[in-house]
Amino acid sequence: MQYLHQLETTGEIYSIHHQFKARLASSEWRGRFRARAKQILRERQQDDEKISMEQLIREMVPVGRECVPGELKSDLVRRLVSVIDDKDDKDESARSATPTGNEK
Repeated sequence: MQYLHQLETTGEIYSIHHQFKARLASSEWRGRFRARAKQILRERQQDDEKISMEQLIREMVPVGRECVPGELKSDLVRRLVSVIDDKDDKDESARSATPTGNEK
């Protein structure tokens, strides 16, 4: 939670989100996602089976995650880890710069 708060207060979360969305849009994610949704709907239609929006969403959420390119996922994780490491380094520097009261 503390890292999420740090990301929000620095605005870094919005930068990461914007970059992720832009890179996702430039990938083939949307096309693969849409093709899979059409396939599911066609399969249900052939079987004369109705599907509710909730059922379709339930089926499509894992598909959406799977369609995200691995490189994009890796970059996102690297960026988040980098932000967390930077915060931890700053926190440690601040702790070491703070007098403990034991110095004379």
